[in-house]
Amino acid sequence: MATHWKSGERLLVSDAIAMREIGSPATLHARLKQLRDKNMVTYVVETDGRKKYIEPTSTALKYFSDISNCMIEATAK
Repeated sequence: MATHWKSGERLLVSDAIAMREIGSPATLHARLKQLRDKNMVTYVVETDGRKKYIEPTSTALKYFSDISNCMIEATAK
C-alpha cells in the first residue's frame, strides 16, 4: 500500500483485499481493520460512495519517516 501511495497511485480497498499473492481476502480485510484501528490508514470515499480509497494518515507518514531515519543511521555506521 505504501508503495502505491509513494508512486502517486491511489489504492482501492477492494483492490487491496483482492491481492491474493500476499494473503487471503479475509486476512487482508483483518489487516486493513487493524491498520485503521491503529490510525495508520484511513478510507477516503468518492462522491458516489461506491469506491473507498486507502490513504496513509499522519501517524503512518511519521512512522515511515522514523523508519527511514533509523535505516539511514544504521547504514552510516
